[in-house]
Amino acid sequence: MKSFIDLAKQRRSVRLLSGEQITKEELEVLLEAMRWAPSSFNDQPWRIIYALRDTEKWKTFLEFLKEGNRKWVSKGGVIFIVLAKKFLDYKHKVARHHWFDCGGACQNLSLQATELGLSACALGGFNEDVVRKSLSIPSDFDIPVMMVAGWPRQGLLEKLTSSRKSIAEISSEGTFLDKWNKKL
Repeated sequence: MKSFIDLAKQRRSVRLLSGEQITKEELEVLLEAMRWAPSSFNDQPWRIIYALRDTEKWKTFLEFLKEGNRKWVSKGGVIFIVLAKKFLDYKHKVARHHWFDCGGACQNLSLQATELGLSACALGGFNEDVVRKSLSIPSDFDIPVMMVAGWPRQGLLEKLTSSRKSIAEISSEGTFLDKWNKKL
């Protein structure tokens, strides 16, 4: 079994997908991973609407995407629309951290996809108004992101590398660093 850090380092947002189906069992595992994400007051504000490849809703979900995403996402196995409930079940207060909580659920999805040999990628290029209207999503829900998960093309993952900023570039003990505020 891989360590968490090894799994995190292996995760990639691959955009060259094979077009292979994802099984209902694999989908269930991805959703289960999302379900176990931490959240403020354990409110679990995420709601997930999905379309599996070659189903009635697949083409509709592809149409929600901006043109630049549509072609490569069409080779995915499942498309997710992630909703963020704006109010806590707890005393119906405003959920100040609902997007952050949904981000945790999306990270769980990404890491679980990696463990299965899949790739998951967040999609910001979609038409929120069309999604909201087409799926009758009430205004009590934000739509922070769509995601796609699918099988990477054969042999692709082994060739991919990724760089990250150093720990010294992203962390500081007890003080804000002026270098973080520099404009490029």
